[in-house]
Amino acid sequence: MMNGLKLGLLLLALLVAVTISEWRELEWIVYSGLALLFVAWVWSRASLIGVGFQRTLDADRVFAGTDVREQFRLTNRSHIPKTWVAVTDRSTLPGHAFVRSTSIGRRSATCWEVSTQAHQRGRYRLGPVELQSGDPFGLFTNRSQVELSHELLVYPRLVPLPKGERFGAELSGATRVAPGRSAGSPVIRSLRQYVVGDPVNRIAWRSSARHGLLLIKELEPDPVSDEWILLDLVPQHGRERRATELAVSLGASFAIERLDAARDVGLLVNRCIPAIVDADAGDRQRLRILETLAVVEPYGDADPSSLISRFGARFSRSTNVVVVSTGSGRRHVQSLRHLLQRGVPVLAIAVGVTENADDGWTEVERLGVEVIRYSASAEPLDGIPARRHVPGTVTA
Repeated sequence: MMNGLKLGLLLLALLVAVTISEWRELEWIVYSGLALLFVAWVWSRASLIGVGFQRTLDADRVFAGTDVREQFRLTNRSHIPKTWVAVTDRSTLPGHAFVRSTSIGRRSATCWEVSTQAHQRGRYRLGPVELQSGDPFGLFTNRSQVELSHELLVYPRLVPLPKGERFGAELSGATRVAPGRSAGSPVIRSLRQYVVGDPVNRIAWRSSARHGLLLIKELEPDPVSDEWILLDLVPQHGRERRATELAVSLGASFAIERLDAARDVGLLVNRCIPAIVDADAGDRQRLRILETLAVVEPYGDADPSSLISRFGARFSRSTNVVVVSTGSGRRHVQSLRHLLQRGVPVLAIAVGVTENADDGWTEVERLGVEVIRYSASAEPLDGIPARRHVPGTVTA
């Protein structure tokens, strides 16, 4: 647009000079320039007519550390070729926004793919895009906003958990099940119609013959202990924020592991406004916990004792409680002592502590609680057995 304005002002000055000096030899230059200016303006107005844009996202939910892939398609439905079209992406995902310029022949299309690694958990917007084109002389430009966008949710990065003997509480008669299998007792709860993928040994053959269609037996779930994760996030800034990201990753990894073992898992996030996910099992619970942890951030400096006292009635000898904290262990001494007196099994994971520092977790260990310490770089500190080494780092 600025080039066209500059040329217009120049032609106007020449026209005034020609009129005053009666220099007729320059009149054809002025008129030719004005004709060029008019043709360029009309061309730019029509440069985006018949241009279409499509974007396709492979998955709108990914884990941090994986790639986000999008396919773009730019089409020209008109019989006039487009000499250049610039596509500017306005996505909020870091590193995913781009500018690409291409030409499109008449009634043709061009496609390309963009792959970006999602480094940070959170909720992002992919799109919209701005299309820009103009005349081949570069005098005028035409812009069009395509309000086509997707919401992308980046789950926390999953990290390996400490190895070794797993603490735990079991109900009388309860049994552990292999990951990926649901726990069930011999008690039949109801019957439903067979769907593809149901196990053959659950088919109720007599009822199926009587009703003329395949029916599946729904069994009462076998009682097993449930798991609760208490995520205590203390506001941090700069490099210390890596501890927050590691704590969230450990909480998500533990929840996924226990859900894969067909356990009921609940989540408590200690903040001034706590985030709460009631204990449940299955794929829907997996989504609830991951979606909560994808966007959760520290808010205020709330005392975890008040949150535990609020939900303490739900904890019993058949409940496993995992405390993942980025704060001092002194914040948890009183509440954990109360849980231990009631026989509730507790495991504590301290994140972001420094070696030989008075972090207060020694007082928690004196209560009889096993404490696993991690630095913000996901490395266990001295004194932790080698079998509990967690390789890799988690960056903010």
